[in-house]
Parts: sequence; C-alpha cells; structure tokens
Amino acid sequence: MEKYPTFHYKELNSNEPINKIIKANFKIETQSKITRLIAPFYDEKAKKKSTYEVAFSNDFKKADIKYVKNPDFEKNKNMQPFNPMGRMRGFAGQVNKPTFYSSFCILFRTENMNKPILYYQYNPEFKENAYSINNVYTSKNLKNIPIPAQPDQDNKVSYYSKYQDNMVNETPGLFVFLIDQSGSMEGKSIDLVKKALLLFIQSLPEGSYFQLIGFGSSFKKYNEKPVEYNQVNVRHIIRIINNLDADMGGTNISQPLEAIYNDSSYSSINLSKNIFLLTDGQVHDREQCINLITTNSNKFRIHSLGIGNDFDKVLIERTGKLGRGTSSFVEDVRKINTVIIDTLNKCLRPYLIDIQFNFKNI
Repeated sequence: MEKYPTFHYKELNSNEPINKIIKANFKIETQSKITRLIAPFYDEKAKKKSTYEVAFSNDFKKADIKYVKNPDFEKNKNMQPFNPMGRMRGFAGQVNKPTFYSSFCILFRTENMNKPILYYQYNPEFKENAYSINNVYTSKNLKNIPIPAQPDQDNKVSYYSKYQDNMVNETPGLFVFLIDQSGSMEGKSIDLVKKALLLFIQSLPEGSYFQLIGFGSSFKKYNEKPVEYNQVNVRHIIRIINNLDADMGGTNISQPLEAIYNDSSYSSINLSKNIFLLTDGQVHDREQCINLITTNSNKFRIHSLGIGNDFDKVLIERTGKLGRGTSSFVEDVRKINTVIIDTLNKCLRPYLIDIQFNFKNI
C-alpha cells in the first residue's frame, strides 16, 4: 500500500496518462469484533494526508470506510502512473482506450476468525449437499494475546511482527538432518550448511528429538538413534557440526533415505516426523530419490534446502513438493537466518492425516 488508489488510462495520440482517484466508500460487517483494520492508505500518524477515514460501530462489528476529499491529491500530486500497456484491439479490430487500475486492499482481522466453521449448502436442482470446513490452527501462545479495546490500525508494523514475541514454536517433532558432505560441497557450500545446522539445532522446540546424518558416496550417523533435545545433546552435536567437512566423495542421497525409511525405531516416537535435506543437489540418483520420497511421504515430510550457487533446483523443488514439505534456497550467507527460520516455522505447523468427516441428521 504505497500509492493512492487511482485508475489510469491513456487517450489516443497522447503520451500522458490521465489519473483519477477512486472515490469509493466501503462497509464491513462481521459476526465478531474487528480487532485490526487497515483501510486503504490510512495513516494514523498523518491524518491530514489521509484520503480515507474509518468509523466503527459501538460493538466494533461494523466499519464504514469513506473517501475524504483532499486538495493535494485532487491535483494528482505524488502519483506515479503505471507503465503503459500499449493499445488494445476490440473484437471488430478497432483500437480501444486501454484502462489501467492500481490495486489497493482492505486488511482486517476479527476476534473469532480462527474458530472452526462449517458451511453447508443444498442444491435443490441436483438434490445434493455441499459442505466446506474452515479450520485454522492457532498457536496456544497467540490465543493469549489480549483483544485490543479498539481495532488496531497501525499499518507501519505487520501483524506477525507486532506479536512475534508471542509466537513461540511450541510444537515438538522428530527432525532428521540429512547433510551433504560430498566433495562438491567443499568451500562456501559446506560453510553455509554448518551455519544453517547451528541455527536449526538451536531453534527446535522443547520435547523434540533430532538426529544428524552425513552422506556422500556412503553415509554416516553422527548419533545412531534420534536423541532428545536437551542441553547436553545440543552441546555434543554442535561440536560435531563445527568439525564437519566435505570429505565423503560422491553424492548418493537415495542410500541414506532408504535407511531412514526402513528404520523401525522412528515409529516409536509419536511426533511429527521431518527430514531436512541440505545439499547442493548435484546427484546421480535424482529419480531414485524422488521415487523413494513419493512412496514414503506418509512416513516423513521432506524439507529441502539448496545450498550455494550450483544446486539442482529441480531436485530441491520436487523433493519438497512430493515429500509434502517445503523447498528453499540459500545462496547468500546474509539471508541464511531468514530462510532457516521461515523453513522451521513452516515445518512446525501441525498437519492432519487420516481425516474422516461424519455428517448425520443434517
């Protein structure tokens, strides 16, 4: 939301677009209290320059957003038109005036927006019922955030940045870190892997289990079985991570993957199971890896990270997608923190399996 809502069009034989402000009013009516509302370009710190004003009902379940005339904007000051799209031809071949719209949005949240909702509709023509279920997982920490007395209208800070201290990853899981230590990882790539691992290991939720496996031509388990996430085990694995090197020959991912999928000891840990694959992706067994991951996607979710500047993008994207997980790329050490935290937050979101719905007497 950086520009005021306008629409632009260009007269024929003219190089100058004509700007007009959208003078629209909006009404929002909700079933529960509005807790946050950002109207188009509403600026709490500079109300004199606002083009819209907001009025709430006493119970904050209704909001009126009205356009306010402002002479500065009527004169088209500080408006940057879009690049012309060129002429457009109609069905009869005539040249029409192209119209250009700038986008704007109204962002709002409500007190009960994360509660489960069942939508039901009956089609009398086909005599069929349609159901839609909306169920949003909400962190128990977010549930403790107090409802503001008045809706939050601060558009300078995002919702998640505003409450990031309350957003703690409290859902434990089993995390197997599968690390590429082949010769192609030597230098910058193995350094990126070590930085990523250290950040991962120190960011896991309490109650989790983890295991570190390195692979190249063969593979090596640095802890034979998954260990509990505690101070002693973290210190031990950090010492191992700091001494990792790209000294394991070629790149064979299918071998350690198969060992993980065939290991029955993981089934005794009743937590969500995740494999973090960190590699430059230069493998000779790509299709075998993809087939293994697809076949066993019900056992482990795969989160793939492409490391360095020469990774196999197809492998990273397909393993993340087919493994029902995520795929990310870390090319720049300066962006590694952002990528790792984002990946970890995504994998910690609970997911549902073996879902069944029963509708009776509806």
